[in-house]
Parts: sequence; C-alpha cells; structure tokens
Amino acid sequence: MEKQLPKNWVESKLGNLVVIERGGSPRPIENYLTDSEDGINWIKISDATASDKYIYKTKQKIKPEGLYKTRYVKEGDFLLSNSMSFGRPYIMKTDGCIHDGWLALKEGKIKIFNTEFLYYLLSSSFVFNQFDSLASGSTVRNLNKELVSSVIVKIPPLAEQNRIVAKLDTLFARLETIKTSMANIPLLLKDFRQQVLTQAVTGKLTEEWRKGKELDKLTLIELSHFCKDSFYGPRFSKDDYTDEGFPTVRTTDMSDDGKIILSDNIPRIKIDDPKKIELYKVKKGDLLITRTGSIGKMARYFEEEIVIPSAYLIRFRFNELAITDYIYYCLISPYGQNQMGLNSVAVTQPNLNAQKIKTIKIPKIKIEEQQEIVSRVESLFAKADTIEEQYKSLKVKIDTLPQALLHKAFKGELTEQLGSDGDARELLKQIQELKEQTSQVVKKKSKKNNEVQGILG
Repeated sequence: MEKQLPKNWVESKLGNLVVIERGGSPRPIENYLTDSEDGINWIKISDATASDKYIYKTKQKIKPEGLYKTRYVKEGDFLLSNSMSFGRPYIMKTDGCIHDGWLALKEGKIKIFNTEFLYYLLSSSFVFNQFDSLASGSTVRNLNKELVSSVIVKIPPLAEQNRIVAKLDTLFARLETIKTSMANIPLLLKDFRQQVLTQAVTGKLTEEWRKGKELDKLTLIELSHFCKDSFYGPRFSKDDYTDEGFPTVRTTDMSDDGKIILSDNIPRIKIDDPKKIELYKVKKGDLLITRTGSIGKMARYFEEEIVIPSAYLIRFRFNELAITDYIYYCLISPYGQNQMGLNSVAVTQPNLNAQKIKTIKIPKIKIEEQQEIVSRVESLFAKADTIEEQYKSLKVKIDTLPQALLHKAFKGELTEQLGSDGDARELLKQIQELKEQTSQVVKKKSKKNNEVQGILG
C-alpha cells in the first residue's frame, strides 16, 4: 500500500506508534466511590457524549486505595471506548482513572502525532471501518488491546499534520455555523404553517378575495351545524380478524399531513352483515379523529375501498354545507386545537368524545370560500413542503460532509505536500531505534539480575 500513499507519508500499525492499555475497575465499585477532596477522578462513558471531543471533568471520584486496581491516565492521553459505542475517541483534559470500558492510548518519548490530528484520524471512517471489521466476528461487539493495536493508520510528517488540523478546524467551524443556522428551519416552517392556519380561520387568508363579492359576514358556528353523523369505531374480538376482510384503520395508519395510508400488513376484519358494513365503513370524504392514546390525531379518507375504523377512532361525516378539508384545517389550527384542549397552553384532555368535538366553533362560510381557503392553504403548505424537502436533502449532505472531509484529508488531498516537511519514515525509524535501545537495556538488567541471583544462590 506504500505506493498509494502521498509523498513522505507512511503507514504503520497503531500498536507500533502508541502504548495501548485497558482500564480496570476496583470491585465492588460502590465501596471505592467517594466525595472526598483527595478522591481521584473516576472517568465513565457517561462523562463523554457522542458530540464531545474532550473530557474535562467527571461526576464521580474513587478513593486513592482503589488506584492499584485501575488505570491512571493524564491530560493529553487518548481514550477509546471499547464496548457499546465502541471506537469513539476522546482527548483527556484532566487526570483520572478509567474502568475496563475504556482503552488508553499514550504516546512515547518521540512525538509522532499532532494530538488533534490523531483525534481526527481515530474519528475517521478509515479507522472505524477497521474497528468494525475486526469486531464483527464477536458475539459481543467490542474492542480490545490486540485489535486496536493491529489497526493500520496513515502518518504524514508533523508539519503537514499541523496544516491538516488547521484546515479541518476551519472547515468544521464553518460547518457548525451552517448547522446552527439550519437548525431553525424546521421550527420556522412549523411556525409558518401555524400562521397560515390561523389566518385561514380568522378570515385574513381570504380577506382580499372577499372584496367585491356578495358574501355573508364571517361568523362562528358549532361544528355540529356541518355534521351529518358521527360514529365510534366498533370493538372486535381476536377471532374476528382474518387474512381476508376489510382493513381496520388505526392511528398508526394516519400520516402527519392528515391522510390515511393503508399498509400491506394492516389488520383485517371479517363482517358478513351488509347492514353492519354500511354502518361501520369509512366513506371517501370522512374525517377520523383519535379519541384516546394519540389524542386528537386526525386524517381524511380519500379512497373508495371500504375500511373500518378501529375502536379508539371517531368517524365524522359532513353534510353539503362543508368540505372535509376545510373542517380538517380548522381543527388542526391553533384555534381549533385550543378548543379541543390539545395545544401547549390548554388543559390536557385524557380523551375526546364526539359531543365535545361537535361543540367546537369554526367560521361559517359558503362552500366557494371554503374551497378558496383549502386551495390557498394547500398551495402555501406545498411551498413549505418543498423547502422542507430541500432542507432534508441538504442536511443529509451536511451530515455526511465531515467524513468526506476526513477521507480527503487522509488521502493527502486536503493540503499541499511540501518537501520541507521531512519524511514520516524518519519518525518510525526513531521509534524503532528507541525500542531496540530499550530492549537492550532490559536484556542487560535481566542478565545482571540473573548474575546476582546466581551469586546469592
């Protein structure tokens, strides 16, 4: 793989570059926890979150006597989660002890990594994919010292690492600014839709349209004025359900935009009596409202297929004085929700009933104005939907951008390679020489100890 590397870069196993140690826990841990000032920071997974880069403090401490049963880490060391959300790196900004859910990564005497560069490297899919592959054969997916040591990493010269970090820091800061700005879009769209509905029921949406027309003055009237009938969904026993029968509509079959969407696995009910079928069925143009559970959720039915409402739904059918869509928009408006006791400032309703819903007052207007309101609401909602889809599409791209940037960085395409940076191979050579020197010292000490033991023996 060397020939695929950028100039002056090198590849190596992570275990050749840093010391990797697993944490440990004094047990039972409850006996070692303390609030004393001389306690040692006890670093838990809960002290870090998915979005944090650094660990500054801990919620708990342990007694000094627990130190010999755990692992001590210092500021600047790396921690790597080795279970659950495994492979997530953090930089220590304090000292403390780690339990066996952590691996500690420590550099030796020779500086081979810019600390921030190593963080970005360990955060990249280039490294995580290796973690994921190595852990895939286990029943419990976790990492250990041997697996992490075997991961291959790319090392540029330190000077280039510094440039890569500076570039990534700048790009990620811009990305966070964009994310912050975009975070308001869903709230703005929700507020926009609520304002449209408010204008629909207060007459402002058609205020200009009404001018020059011979229309009655806008007045409020109870919903019962428009109701032909209402019906509570029937209850059935388990034995009544079959693979072939009429679909039974549930709250989960209602979409957020007030439509009924029949899934392939929808429960079906067998009804043989034609009179019961006629009594129970939902017709095209009916409105369904949930009376318990997800209280107040509602949807209109637009299909010809016979469906049966579930027991926790109320079916409303309207007369020739109303368009179902108009009624629906009135009821989901802040004005309608307030009367139903379903908005944030109203008293929460434990359930709804048909009688209460029929007392809700809505504007009494002619069919042609109802049609105009429905047309305008749907036109404005369609524009909001378009913006929302654009937002979602852009958000997906933005969410994938960090890994795209890291991918580019570790291919050597984010910054320029300079001859003056030196060669990362020199760093590996120095590490190897230091290891050999250390090994020789250890051998000499071991030989001397053996000689002493021989004399004493």
